[in-house]
Amino acid sequence: MSKKTKKVFRMMSIVDYKSLEIYLEKMAEKGWLLTKIKRTTLYFEEIEPQNLKFNVSLFYNTTPFDYPDEEDAQSYQDLCVESGWTFAASNDLVQVFYANDADNPTPIHTDRHEEYRIIKRTFMKTELISICMLLLLIASNSLQLFNFNYTYLYSNSMLLAMISPLFLMLILIAIYGYSVIWLIKNKIALLKGESLEFSTYKNTKFRVVLSWMLIGAYWILIIFVLSDNFKVIIAAFIPIIVGMVVGHCCKKRFKSKKRTRTKNIIFLSIAIIIAIVISTTAIMSIVIFKFHENEDVKQNGHIVLQLSDFGTADQPERTRLHEETSIFVPVHFNYYETLGRKALENEVYSISTEYAKAINKDVATYLFDGCIKKKESRFNERVNETMAYSQEEAEQMKSPLSKIPDGLWDVDRGYYLWENKSNIVLQKGDEIYWLDGDVDFSDEYIINICEEKLGIN
Repeated sequence: MSKKTKKVFRMMSIVDYKSLEIYLEKMAEKGWLLTKIKRTTLYFEEIEPQNLKFNVSLFYNTTPFDYPDEEDAQSYQDLCVESGWTFAASNDLVQVFYANDADNPTPIHTDRHEEYRIIKRTFMKTELISICMLLLLIASNSLQLFNFNYTYLYSNSMLLAMISPLFLMLILIAIYGYSVIWLIKNKIALLKGESLEFSTYKNTKFRVVLSWMLIGAYWILIIFVLSDNFKVIIAAFIPIIVGMVVGHCCKKRFKSKKRTRTKNIIFLSIAIIIAIVISTTAIMSIVIFKFHENEDVKQNGHIVLQLSDFGTADQPERTRLHEETSIFVPVHFNYYETLGRKALENEVYSISTEYAKAINKDVATYLFDGCIKKKESRFNERVNETMAYSQEEAEQMKSPLSKIPDGLWDVDRGYYLWENKSNIVLQKGDEIYWLDGDVDFSDEYIINICEEKLGIN
């Protein structure tokens, strides 16, 4: 009759290997003996409950780019067996041994300085690389913070991009923060002649649970935010999937084919470049497809300005509708139409309607002010550019922005965004309208058409 087996998924930091010993001892007391170990998975086989003593030895004498030294690993294993320990399992990071409590096997690690050196060296070759990669990801995502403007409120995905660095930093601290603190704290302890201090099993378990809770919350947030846009979810997962495939292939190659470290580093560099090209190409393809998928569509039930509202008889040659939604701006869309031929005299060639309904008037005010500030900033940039070659011309430049006269539109406030008044932004309560086209939005006839069609009255 075959014995029962059990598989346990478990994360473990380098400095927590002592708590793994306690965990394995508890499992043996319950009748489960470790038979196989991978980086994040433990495999057990059912036995009679026993009181066993476990020893977990960090054994990572190579780098990720080196072919494993099987002879050195076997020599260490033989030494431990001769000292009274029974080999249980190993992976590329640790070797696990056990012995009966009554056997009193010879301790494997007796020099605290040597033990600290092994832990630090293993940390530098493993977790430090992951920390650097996460920090690089956090830094790249943090660039969004410097470009923040009012348009970010239109999309939950953009808001997610804003808070991602914070989430990633919390995950980084939860997973690796204790390791850094442990190395610093115990370095000081050794200098004082004190022994190494390890985390208790209870504290280790708490940090593992906290890490997975944060990771789970982050992915739930991503799926929730992007649930209405499956293509964006695919785009978000592409770099992760490609990275995992590349990492797996490289690891398999490095551990199965004996080559020099330099060749493996070159191979990894080329693989990373290829992965970046594949990821970027795939993401751009999705973005371009998403950008064009709403072209040549109808208004999708939205009330918008159309060429026919201004007397243009022919159907538009091209239409486009772009919609977004977020917790701050539940409704936001931009729709435009263009004529497929040269417009006749007094005929409208193009018209655009952008509309946003915010959750309250304060958010709408922020959107309106943000739009005005952005236009003013662009004007000031043009003035500064002109100032570089002609101060006189720069001083004569006038801002294209002008406030609409009170009572002209039935709104709370508004601004013309161009000198010819062909572009206007309006606020009425929690609603914002951006209207653009080759018409004069200060003309009473045009205003009546817009107010009646859009219901701004």
